[in-house]
Amino acid sequence: MPIRHAEKLFIVAFLLTWGDVAAQTGYDWVQRASLPAAARYGSFNFVVGDYGYVAGGGNSNAIFLDCWRYSPSTDTWEQMADMPTALRHGAAFAINGKGYVSCGQNGSPTFSTALYCYDPVSDSWSTKASLPAYARYGPYAFAIGGYGYLGGGNRGSAEGPYLDDLWQYDPILDSWSESTGIPGLARYGSTALVIDGKGYVQGGRDQSLDFTTELWEFEPTGQSWNLKPSMPGVGRSWSMVMAFPYEAVIAGGKDSGTVIYHDSYRYYPYTDSWVGVPDYPGGSGWSGTSFGIGTRTFGGLGKEYVPTEQFFNDFWELVKGENVSVDESLGSATGGALRVVPNPAASGQSIQISLGSLSPGTGRFSVSDAMGRTVLQGTMSRVVTLPSLTSGSYQVRFYNEGGSAFHGRFMVE
Repeated sequence: MPIRHAEKLFIVAFLLTWGDVAAQTGYDWVQRASLPAAARYGSFNFVVGDYGYVAGGGNSNAIFLDCWRYSPSTDTWEQMADMPTALRHGAAFAINGKGYVSCGQNGSPTFSTALYCYDPVSDSWSTKASLPAYARYGPYAFAIGGYGYLGGGNRGSAEGPYLDDLWQYDPILDSWSESTGIPGLARYGSTALVIDGKGYVQGGRDQSLDFTTELWEFEPTGQSWNLKPSMPGVGRSWSMVMAFPYEAVIAGGKDSGTVIYHDSYRYYPYTDSWVGVPDYPGGSGWSGTSFGIGTRTFGGLGKEYVPTEQFFNDFWELVKGENVSVDESLGSATGGALRVVPNPAASGQSIQISLGSLSPGTGRFSVSDAMGRTVLQGTMSRVVTLPSLTSGSYQVRFYNEGGSAFHGRFMVE
């Protein structure tokens, strides 16, 4: 709704420090409520609205079909309608307020091509067009521009054969069409994510039976792939991904041995670079679940081998520390200025955010509310004009191509 005449936009101007994001922004793992269900690995995960969903998965005793909804605002889980069938180690994406899960393993060695759609409004599942290709487990998947993409995977034993195809799903037509797969070797157990309208696929085991550190970027306009810098550390599969609006952290994973890796690395597309962040402190995380909700991101569950086989239901949030708060910015921060005007804001007036004298260059901005939900985002050079916002606390972030960043908060009252 528009801002009323009596309402005012406070914190008109505030100074923020700026510099390399990695140097100024820390990360910390904070334990959240565990999944109140059987410990598991290989679950499907997707985000719709303000909630994250974890469905299916398995352990040494069973393959599951239960579905759980996580609320970050209350740190609670709620059981939702079961999937139509029990599956593990498939892939999922969300489009237009609905979640989709596809492929996976529903027995040994039975693989699936099924596609199921979850509607959170009716809390119900429906069957959609099956993938018109090999049944598989361990594919990657992501959604961009109203389409779902699913590719790769394994249609045999742990040694393959692996798959190198990519398929695009149109939810309006309920149909699949073949796209362009990742160049090079087929792979499975890769991690997929989306940053700023592009898809990324990292790691996995390739057809040479090596565990790769490669990172590939998918450009949806031309349906093409670009090889990016490889992730530090050893090659691995089934890692978790903690995706923020303009960066992501890859955590954990495993290779052919029995050791589960807990090291974690942050990838920043604007500098096309990686940097280490604190290790994942949970029980495993390998073949676990992970998702981002607004500016908050979570991960957990998974399987461990040493000293004995064990499955986990613990759940963690990767918290990105702010390099400046409102009070600090008013009192002690140095560097460029970020200004928010007007003050007061009349009914229906827009809000303008502008960079001060130290311009860090063209980049991306995002505005999120107190719940961490992104309400606005886009490109910014020196000035951006926002529509009127409802009352509440907001966080604004600016990232440029060189890795510099501004962070701060403002209030609409």
